[in-house]
Amino acid sequence: DDFMEKNLPEFRADFEMQTGATTKVVVTIYPRMPVIRNIDLMMRSDTVPNVYLLQERVFFQNQINILLGVPVAFVDRHKEYFAQRFAEALDKRSSFSLLGMHTDVDIKTGEQTTITSHSNTAKYNIGIEGWADFGRHNSEDENITYRVHLGRFLTPKNEFFTQIFFKPQETEVDWAAGYYYHFDKKWRLGGRYFFEDQYWSTDAQRVFNKKWLARFEYAPAKDSWEGAIRYNLHDFVSLEYVWQQADHEKDRWLRLIGHF
Repeated sequence: DDFMEKNLPEFRADFEMQTGATTKVVVTIYPRMPVIRNIDLMMRSDTVPNVYLLQERVFFQNQINILLGVPVAFVDRHKEYFAQRFAEALDKRSSFSLLGMHTDVDIKTGEQTTITSHSNTAKYNIGIEGWADFGRHNSEDENITYRVHLGRFLTPKNEFFTQIFFKPQETEVDWAAGYYYHFDKKWRLGGRYFFEDQYWSTDAQRVFNKKWLARFEYAPAKDSWEGAIRYNLHDFVSLEYVWQQADHEKDRWLRLIGHF
């Protein structure tokens, strides 16, 4: 009992001795309450799409399920060990090592434990979004758009990228190429060239926190601008309120954004 109290206070042990020519001691260890009964898993990234993370979700869920039935106090005492173990296992997967992903794991213990992985790469910035506009007057036939962003960091602050825009109601695919300078994790400034309409635009983005961000875009050749405030409802869904002036006409609408 003294040994258990000193080394494994989150468990209790029963000892059974079987005497004979060779004495056997059977030790049965029981967890002390409360124990982890359920685990909520969240996988997040700022640099790769959610669908890229989903391919490893089953693997990661199996890894963290070893904590089910384990005393909450024991996991809390060894939180750093488990977080490092889970992160390393995920980063060794071929899909993660291919992009040079680095994962940090956050564990919030309780009978209902929450485990969140934050996996990012310093090499790439990849995103897939779907836009659905509501209440837009100037482009009634262009309310659905899919955008793919493919970026490559040459340094931690300098990103060159291409963007592909697909509108289901049209047969052509538009695309742009450009450059962003990331001052830090909050401010971004850059520009891009749209090849279909042949014009340049500059844009800036300000991230306030995990929920809110603002962006502004200006196209000098078209004398048009667009500003928006975005609220992240969920890892997979955001809502934007957009202001725009184009062709000397002003418009504003709501945009529902799906993060794939």
